[in-house]
Amino acid sequence: MTDEAMVRIRPPMKTVWRWSARLARPIVLKDGTRLVTLGDVRMFILQQPEHIQDRSSWHQAAELVILAAELGGSIDAATAQVEDALFLEARYARRWQ
Repeated sequence: MTDEAMVRIRPPMKTVWRWSARLARPIVLKDGTRLVTLGDVRMFILQQPEHIQDRSSWHQAAELVILAAELGGSIDAATAQVEDALFLEARYARRWQ
């Protein structure tokens, strides 16, 4: 099958959110840091020490954030995983609604 034929049979892409897309809800850390967009989360993760980035909770968060920004994945799932990772680091207090 040629590349041209493959392009024709691919299903249409979902909406791609991009890095400027807002999280499902703003995340406010205990130190006052605000994470509002997927790009904010990206920069936050990249600024963390390597031993923090290597934790499985952060690997999962990074994967979901990338999927949301670049492939139209769920922003709700990405937001929830970032909140979970921050909670495990004791940097975020959950606000139950």
